[in-house]
Amino acid sequence: MNTKSIITTITALISLNLLGQNLVTNPSFETAGWANANSGSVDWLTGPTNVFGAENARTGTRYMGQSMGRSPAGGATDFREYIKNSLTAALIPSNTYECSIWVSLSENYGSYACNNIGFATTNFSPLYAFSNAPAPLTPVYATPTTIVGKTGWTQVFGTFVASAADTWVTVGNFNTMAGTTWSYVGPATSFYYGYYFMDDVCLGPPGACGVILPIELLNFEGYAENQKVNLKWNTASELNCKYFSIERSNDGKSFEKIGRVEGNGNSNNANSYSYNDESPVFGKTNYYRLREYDFDGKSQFSHMVAIEAKGDLNVFVNVFPVPSKNLVTIELNSDEKTSSLIIYNSKGEVVYNGTFSGYAKTEISDLLPGNYVAVLNSSDGKSISKKFIVSE
Repeated sequence: MNTKSIITTITALISLNLLGQNLVTNPSFETAGWANANSGSVDWLTGPTNVFGAENARTGTRYMGQSMGRSPAGGATDFREYIKNSLTAALIPSNTYECSIWVSLSENYGSYACNNIGFATTNFSPLYAFSNAPAPLTPVYATPTTIVGKTGWTQVFGTFVASAADTWVTVGNFNTMAGTTWSYVGPATSFYYGYYFMDDVCLGPPGACGVILPIELLNFEGYAENQKVNLKWNTASELNCKYFSIERSNDGKSFEKIGRVEGNGNSNNANSYSYNDESPVFGKTNYYRLREYDFDGKSQFSHMVAIEAKGDLNVFVNVFPVPSKNLVTIELNSDEKTSSLIIYNSKGEVVYNGTFSGYAKTEISDLLPGNYVAVLNSSDGKSISKKFIVSE
């Protein structure tokens, strides 16, 4: 056998051995926590409960926790954390690879869900002496989907073409605060972080990581009208989606099933859905969420929407984020009638007075820290109010 034949044979054996192989070392964090890639302080955790929330490891007994950043609602100061580890073999330039990680939003520190959870590969061990800005790395993949689930695990999965013979992988949010989509999911009000639990990292050739992405939820919203609450949502794609369970709560914690809408199974097209709650609880805030079920019985939750209905009014007022800081967004509906929105401070002084018709959304800035009441008065004499806090 000549030298060329030997090299060809060895190359073929290596290719066969790497097919479907996860190149990440210690992928489920069982032997040790991964190292920091900046001056943050990532956490090596166990379940089922810890200071950050309640979650069992997806596999084994260990998982990691880290901040993907801070929502702009919490101010201009960011806080990023990144985990890194070496690969068992260098990436081959121009080859296609899969990357995957399973995540779950923390109950106690994950007040805000975000997108852009991603992967960066390097040919060196990255380490940056700051945590108040994104690491200066370009991700090979970052999910565009906002991951809102706090119960169970959601897979972040993507593919990329290697540009260099990289030997390290780093996980985190490499985008800016403004370039990241933030969604308030509560219930903690003193934290503005997108803090996620993470387990089972994978990076390897096609077939190594296995994609399980039931749905890509584009939006979920609702409004009060004609003594009922109308809920609407849209998906960009669906995989193995059997149905959606619509759940309602009066405290944002304990939910009950109130309806069901069938899914579209497998679809690469956009789909629109709606559901009407004919019996909302008047005089209280109604919290809604979706629970999507696969045909194999697995499920995942959407983010919550909060809608307030009072008596027989076809109006609502929503204020977010809660608590607010400097910039307050108010969403309102007056059933196509002209209405006035008045905001009072704790002294009863009017600090804002505006006129709207039907549905509207407005942003109000420069409110001093303190307690406020937003009052919506419609032209037919109906009224509804919403209390909110502006923090320092």
